[in-house]
Amino acid sequence: MRNRLHSIRSVALYESKLLKRSWFYRIFFVLAILFLCIFNFVALVWEGNPGFWLMKALPAVIPYANLLYLNTGQAIIAVFLSSEFLKSDKKLDTSEVFYVHPLSNAEYVIGKIWGNARVFIQLDLLIILLVVIFNLISGVAIDWLAYLGYFLLICIPTLIYIFGLSISLMLILKSQAVTFVVLLGYIALTLFNIGDKFYYLFDYMAFNLPLVKSTIVGLTNWAIVINHRMIYLLLGLGFICLSIFLFRRLPNSKKASYRWLVLSILLIAVGAGASYRHVASFTGAAAKRQLYTEVNNRYVHTPRMVVERYGIDLQQRPSTIISEVELQGMALEKSNRFTFCLNPGLQVSEVTENGTPLSFTRDHQILLIDFGRMMEAGDSVRFTIKYGGRIDPGFCYLDIPNELLEEEYANQGFQIDKRYSFQEENYVLFTPETYWYPRPGTSYSSDSPDWQQAYFSHFRLKV
Repeated sequence: MRNRLHSIRSVALYESKLLKRSWFYRIFFVLAILFLCIFNFVALVWEGNPGFWLMKALPAVIPYANLLYLNTGQAIIAVFLSSEFLKSDKKLDTSEVFYVHPLSNAEYVIGKIWGNARVFIQLDLLIILLVVIFNLISGVAIDWLAYLGYFLLICIPTLIYIFGLSISLMLILKSQAVTFVVLLGYIALTLFNIGDKFYYLFDYMAFNLPLVKSTIVGLTNWAIVINHRMIYLLLGLGFICLSIFLFRRLPNSKKASYRWLVLSILLIAVGAGASYRHVASFTGAAAKRQLYTEVNNRYVHTPRMVVERYGIDLQQRPSTIISEVELQGMALEKSNRFTFCLNPGLQVSEVTENGTPLSFTRDHQILLIDFGRMMEAGDSVRFTIKYGGRIDPGFCYLDIPNELLEEEYANQGFQIDKRYSFQEENYVLFTPETYWYPRPGTSYSSDSPDWQQAYFSHFRLKV
């Protein structure tokens, strides 16, 4: 194992030196530092700049903006430099010493890729250091976790993916020129056309991915972001394994090369599975919204009340809430059973009237309460509902089309996630659209406008 690591380090060291001597890399190195230094000076230090206020308001946007721009540039440059060694290997004076050395294909290819990748990682770390200096000069608080998080989420998956993809395509197409044309076309397509389509599935540079981190609530879409970046990390590793299999050099054994092919297929398959999961998370949310609307359509014309008074006692737990609500309502029509609406993520445990349990049924967000007697229009009743759980945010804004909800929300070019409720250990924030307390009737119905009610209620809230 030590010999293998030593071999990989030797190849990587040699490859890093060659890349740093490349004028192409040196020009990019100087331009990247120059551009980002000017950008940070204008955005953070220059007092005459009225824009980029978001970078000062949210400290996490500073590393986010810098690493996003750097990542876009190095993703393009890496296409040229990562596959350059395959062309340079044809020259007898570049890699002859490694070709005659007893290295496996895996050690050679991994060493080459790591040598290229670590040069870009060193550039990323240097840029981060410069950005921290500008951050200190500006007087804006430093979000250290944001620097680390954005580096791992934005830069690492992109580098691994673009290195693996470009080298494997180079080995398949056997032409550096054709590979460049294909990859540059792919990059242009993702940047200017399909990057924000299909729930930003093809956005491997994370240019359209909502990544703005709030000082108060943090990053609100961790599951989606991590799954999205894992897609390209896994695909990149799969393409690297495929490159080892395709590399035209005598392997140590025939069976060893096929192990890399199997590993490549496995990693690419898992990456494809993560892609399916990413898309399914959005299509599933749209399907749930449609289901909730259909449920409302079934109950929109059922008997309901007007609630005159609410007395809400809410207990906040680490990840859930427990609530006891006393309602004073007035029947709008003659019936013994009335319809209420409550967020489907909240489970009703008990409904009582003067201490006497009432029977009730639940159909997703709909709560049907049977009072056990016929009530005339205008009759008043006082009863209590106990419930608890966690808010389902997919229930919010059923009246807004999915296309509008899925539209990007950006501020100064930075993509921001959309959230309608916050339920954390130290705070809760529920908008009316969450239906966090029981309301008479239904929420939005696409069949009838009768779901809307206009009335005033007196509220007492204890948290």
